[in-house]
Amino acid sequence: MKRSFPSVFAAVTAAVMLAACGGSGGDSDFVFEDENPEASNRSGSVAVAGSATAALNGVYASNNVFLNAVEKVNPIGSDPELCRFRFSRLEQAGTARVISGDVRYQPGTPTIRVMFIAINNVDYSLVEPAGTVDRVNDEIDLAGARFSTGAGGDTITLTGSIPMRDNRPQGC
Repeated sequence: MKRSFPSVFAAVTAAVMLAACGGSGGDSDFVFEDENPEASNRSGSVAVAGSATAALNGVYASNNVFLNAVEKVNPIGSDPELCRFRFSRLEQAGTARVISGDVRYQPGTPTIRVMFIAINNVDYSLVEPAGTVDRVNDEIDLAGARFSTGAGGDTITLTGSIPMRDNRPQGC
């Protein structure tokens, strides 16, 4: 099949225009921004307990937790509007183990709705809404929050604080 130059040119032009505009839509996009966390000069520390893999238990901390910006997203036809940010580089002293994660909560509420963490590429998710969004101190506070790898998998608890950036959208 032979294509004419004008039709190929029109398709390429449309793709470039959509990419330049950020796709189809601002705050109503289903996909979160995939910005990599960057140095924040903010401290954070969490204790992991209860893992079946004893080496994962312990304190993970940093004086420079990597964070990305908190963003507000309203997925169409899905969950309610959410505030979301990612963090990384909470390190377990004396090891190469680190915790990174993704925190999601509803604007104006104190409870974390969804949270995912990874410890050396083992993924855990929050079992039920827990924790406190402390907007005044720009942090997420966890007290025995339960995380699981899934049905029949490892379950751990996290206690401690994870910082978040202070320049957040309204309600976040």
